[in-house]
Amino acid sequence: MEKFFTFHFSLFTSSPEAGKGQAMVEMIICLIVLPLFITGIIRFGQTLIVKQRLLMAAKHGAILRATNLVSDRYVKSEIRKFLADGKPKLERNKITIKLSKIIGPFGNPISKVEVGYRIRVPQFSESFFKPFQTEEITLRETAYCAYFR
Repeated sequence: MEKFFTFHFSLFTSSPEAGKGQAMVEMIICLIVLPLFITGIIRFGQTLIVKQRLLMAAKHGAILRATNLVSDRYVKSEIRKFLADGKPKLERNKITIKLSKIIGPFGNPISKVEVGYRIRVPQFSESFFKPFQTEEITLRETAYCAYFR
């Protein structure tokens, strides 16, 4: 039984000590790459959730505005309240809201609501010595709704 393991082991490495060094190098590479990969997956998921919440807020605001029963100030406060009180909680000072009315192709008024949120994302630089710089981008979602008559 012992000879089989020795023979099997010798197919891949020349000595048992070489296998230990190879395992250590692989472990070090995995300990560096795996956390970066997992962090990237989590960050992408968080950004996707924020985009979905922005879209829901824009749709809610467009429908509220299209009823023509509430003021623009109320619509903005409802959108801010929805985004700031939900999960994940978004900071109120990073939320931008634009309300406008456009005329549709058949002359009907259409409510347009654009909601934005500023986030910081990693930016890869050309210099190896400054690899973890960040830049601020704005995620935007727009929703339209025809006015009710």
